[in-house]
Formats: sequence, C-alpha cells, structure tokens
Amino acid sequence: MHEDEAHVFEALRAGATAYVLKRAVADDLVEAVRAALEGRRYLSPPLSARALEDYAAGVGGRSGQPLDAYGALTPRQREVLHLAAKGMTYAEIATHLGVSTHTVEAHLSNLMRKLGFRSTREIIRYAFKRGLTD
Repeated sequence: MHEDEAHVFEALRAGATAYVLKRAVADDLVEAVRAALEGRRYLSPPLSARALEDYAAGVGGRSGQPLDAYGALTPRQREVLHLAAKGMTYAEIATHLGVSTHTVEAHLSNLMRKLGFRSTREIIRYAFKRGLTD
C-alpha cells in the first residue's frame, strides 16, 4: 500500500501483522505471509525496522512525537473534521460539500474510527486541542 509512516501506523493500529507496498516483488509478499503465519511482524522494504520499533514504543516515526492518526485521515475526512468542529450539523456539512448526509456520516464514522473516538463531542475537543478551529 502507501509508503508514508502514517498509513503504516494506522494499519498496524488496526491489527495488521504485515504491511506490503504495492510495488513489492513476489518474494516480499511470500515473506510477509510467512512472517504473519509465524506471528512475526513484517514491513516491506524500504519501510524501516525503526518505524516498527517506533510504533511498538508509541512514538510517531521520525518526528519522535507521540502517534497521532490525524496524518492518516484523508483530505476529505480532515475537511469534515474541521466543519464538524465548527459546530456544523450533518446537513450543513453535506450542503457545504455538495454531498449527501449519508456521505458525511460515513466520513465521520471513518475518521472517528481512525482517531479512536466514540462521539462528535470528542471530535470537537480534539479539534480544539490541535488548534484546528477558531
């Protein structure tokens, strides 16, 4: 899949045992499957063993900062997060983005899962802490 650490960390947090890049060769895929079957973690080269160590230690990649899944959100999920944090309703967000309320609900559900939240109240608190709102 994607090579940036945010995606790797998100996959690992979601329970992945192995992470293989799209451009990997067949041998990498075979090794990933073997590692998973043996209960070991596997990261495709050039993903570093250091990234895996950082994940296990709860540190976010090269920055040395605690892991924050914000980087794993899609641009649309970030946009929905910002609008929800401003206090907009699902209908207002849908109108603003030109999508259905069901689409807004799906984006909110996915970003809440990625960020580990259970309510929109937590989203708003998070947005304020990160300085994402006025």
